[in-house]
Amino acid sequence: MRIPLPIGVKLGVMVIVTVLISVSISVYYVSQKFNETAMSIINEEFEQTMTLVENYFDLLEQSNYFFANALAQDEKIVTAFKQKDTKRVTELLEEQRSAMQLDELVILNRNGNIIAQTGLLNFSGINIRHYHHIKESLSKGEFFSGIIRQDDVFVYYTTAVIKEEAELIGLVMVGLAITNRVMQGIKNNTSMEFSIVGDRAMAATSMREQEDSLKTLPVDYLKYLWLLEDNDRMISGSYNEKNYFFKARNLKKIDESTSASLMLAYDKINYDKSVEELQVLQYKIIFVLFVILLIIIFLLGFYLHRNFFKLILAIVRVRHGNYSEKVEIKTGDELEKLGHHFNEMSLSILRQEDELKSYANNLEEKIEERTHEIRLRNSYLQTILDQQNAMILTIEKHHITFVNRYFLDFFDAASLEEYHELYDWKLIFGCDIDASDDKSLTYCIDNLIKRSKQDQQIALTSLEGTRKFFQVEVAQIQEASFLVTLQDITAFKDEEQRLYTQATRDVLTGLYNRQKFEDLFEKMCFQAERIDEDVALVIADIDYFKRINDTYGHLIGDSALLSMALIFNERIRKSDIVARWGGEEFVLALHVKSEQEAFDVVEVIRNRIEVHNFDHFKHLTCSFGVSLVRKHEPIDRVFERTDKALYQAKSEGRNRAVML
Repeated sequence: MRIPLPIGVKLGVMVIVTVLISVSISVYYVSQKFNETAMSIINEEFEQTMTLVENYFDLLEQSNYFFANALAQDEKIVTAFKQKDTKRVTELLEEQRSAMQLDELVILNRNGNIIAQTGLLNFSGINIRHYHHIKESLSKGEFFSGIIRQDDVFVYYTTAVIKEEAELIGLVMVGLAITNRVMQGIKNNTSMEFSIVGDRAMAATSMREQEDSLKTLPVDYLKYLWLLEDNDRMISGSYNEKNYFFKARNLKKIDESTSASLMLAYDKINYDKSVEELQVLQYKIIFVLFVILLIIIFLLGFYLHRNFFKLILAIVRVRHGNYSEKVEIKTGDELEKLGHHFNEMSLSILRQEDELKSYANNLEEKIEERTHEIRLRNSYLQTILDQQNAMILTIEKHHITFVNRYFLDFFDAASLEEYHELYDWKLIFGCDIDASDDKSLTYCIDNLIKRSKQDQQIALTSLEGTRKFFQVEVAQIQEASFLVTLQDITAFKDEEQRLYTQATRDVLTGLYNRQKFEDLFEKMCFQAERIDEDVALVIADIDYFKRINDTYGHLIGDSALLSMALIFNERIRKSDIVARWGGEEFVLALHVKSEQEAFDVVEVIRNRIEVHNFDHFKHLTCSFGVSLVRKHEPIDRVFERTDKALYQAKSEGRNRAVML
């Protein structure tokens, strides 16, 4: 059985539930935000500690460089080094190491060989040039600072160069071992613990519980590698019965042959105390706010229930057709406005009912009139489109819905339906796909739009074999509707081809003319230089051609030029170029591998011309000038050398090839 409840109670319950949910979400959100804030504070302290360590290493670099530079300029050490007195150099280094309180001192020659070393640790091997930092310092003649691992100890080295008359002759290396004592000295300025980690162990740490030897990592090694991948990552763990937050960073200035990183640890006890105190305060504030909200909600529910009851009674009367019903609410707030708007709505419904009846009577007449106008406009539009000298079609929702008369006439179809029977619609769009579904048409439309944007043309062929060229234009009318126009440009294409031929071809022989050859030859030389190939330029001149014109006439001379052009075309490769240079001169550009190959190709052509039987006289001969294009040589210089070679061939008796 359904129990009716007053609206005030319902609103109160609804608001209470909403508030409870909101409070729960707020508690969770605030807790998360607090945890994020607390973690950000820890991260900030991590960053400050990292900066402190880096500053320490910077200070260490400055002090080491001071010592290294002083040793590199020490006259006793330099003199003993030049005299190759290894024993004396070692003694002097040991004295300076004790005086400067350094852990390691090493002197190398220019080849990276150890001349002398003294200290707690020793490099294994004679030559240590394989260390990246040392190699760079020797090759560039500059100092370096960086961490190098020796056995299980990390040493911070700084170098200074030993020079003689501005030339590097050796290298001084000053090293300070990074031990537990050093790490504990840095920790005195912060509450954070940190350790130098190499491979899977701590080489040096500030944790005083440790001994001066390698110790196992407090976290799993794979987790530690995970920490190193991202500076923002952090994990918790325990070490020596204490809980910590751990982070890890790759150390700067590490030699490529050395693997080392910095692990930082923050005591979790301090974090837990702060979180607990703030959470207690947070819950107290939320409880007080919740009690205040409950009181406000109950007062609001009682106020709303009394006035909403009046409004409900008025709505029931209006529902039964009593549009003159009015409600009186005097509250001076939004409820009073609601009652006022309800009264206006009742009167508005009464007026609109009469207007709706009048509108319904006139609607049918307007629809018929509008339909007639649309049909008339469509007829006009059809006539206009049929008069266009272009194919016009519309596509709506993956279907061709309209084509004009030019389209149907070109494909010899009486209607769009007949066209579909004769042709595959993909022919229009230049598609080569086999499917004929909606997705295929969409693909073809997209392909046609791309062509129109790139100002491309397509070629179409009718059943009778008529082939024409069309300029593609596509306009999107709506989301899935397109207007496609194929403008007939066949005459333009024919004229364009005629003009191109006239501009680039010799009228008599059909070979390239002089201007076109110069363009192609320049590109050929540029491409050959890029791929390191050779190009040969050949100028051929028909011997005694003037006698042919004087004896047989110009028509016979033209016939001889045509035959000569055919011989050149037959004897060159597709990658080579031949052109009529002017009069009885021809010019060739050949891809060759050597001067001898160029000369051999020309000799084959010359012999072919010499044995050829021409129509009106027995034989003709040609003289050839040949030059190989030199690297970065201007084109006009190539032609000048080739022309000189041709002149020399003529001078030496003609019917020969000369290479310069």
